[in-house]
Amino acid sequence: MFYVAVTRTKQQLCLHGLHSEPQSQFLTEAKYAMTLDAVAEIQQVLACDPQDWQASDLLSVLRHITAFGLERYFQQWWAAPREQKSALAHAIQRLYAAAQQRGWLTRLNLTPAQMAIWQAMAPLPIEHGPLDFPGLERCLPPDNSGGVSEPAMIQAGTWLLCDAGWARIERMVLPSGEVATGSVRRTAPARLLATLRPGTDAEVIEIDLIERRLVFEEAERVFVCGRCNTFISRDLNLLLNQHNRAAHGGTGPRYRQAQQNKWTLSRCVFSAQPPANVFENLSV
Repeated sequence: MFYVAVTRTKQQLCLHGLHSEPQSQFLTEAKYAMTLDAVAEIQQVLACDPQDWQASDLLSVLRHITAFGLERYFQQWWAAPREQKSALAHAIQRLYAAAQQRGWLTRLNLTPAQMAIWQAMAPLPIEHGPLDFPGLERCLPPDNSGGVSEPAMIQAGTWLLCDAGWARIERMVLPSGEVATGSVRRTAPARLLATLRPGTDAEVIEIDLIERRLVFEEAERVFVCGRCNTFISRDLNLLLNQHNRAAHGGTGPRYRQAQQNKWTLSRCVFSAQPPANVFENLSV
């Protein structure tokens, strides 16, 4: 009955729970917090003027649509004006074409299958010449095949770029519980205690390379950049000002609040050199 009630909602669904009672198994398995965050992020992007859309906005929408299987919803049930549907479909196709022209489809996890619904919704007229999309290059993940490669060994003082941004390693704890006094291989199983953006928020974080987990040691509530999803801080002003200017050119900051201190570690790139700007999310 609970499933029927949830899936028959037409406009808004409000769920209430008691802290004294265990959480519904259905909600736990559905990863409701992550799902609601994703839906809120899609709604935030769609509510903006299409002229303000950045590549990170549309990549986020595409990622969530694929992750939660929302293709059919946008094909059949999305009750938006025709102008809004065309604007979104054309923007996504322009983004794809610009990435394809530069050979970046694989690095941005874009596939032809993702374009099918948007081409059917509003085909984009053929555009000739060099193509571009605002903020596209800033969305590229680190490419360590060229330029400055990661150091083979890491130690206290080594910098790293993780899902929360730039941090400096302070200590390395081995599986035995001992604190490493020298260097270890960057692939070694270890827990890294690091300072996030030293000299600014200086947040203490733990990066578990075994469990692939990122933990904020002293924060229960943090803010996540809604444009790149690669900057996390409990200081909202740092996100809205320094990070938004450095990483996104100061264009319309977006963020979401997260009541959690543990994250899955999906990005961890080491660097022997400090970043030119700790508020950017690019590798050195």
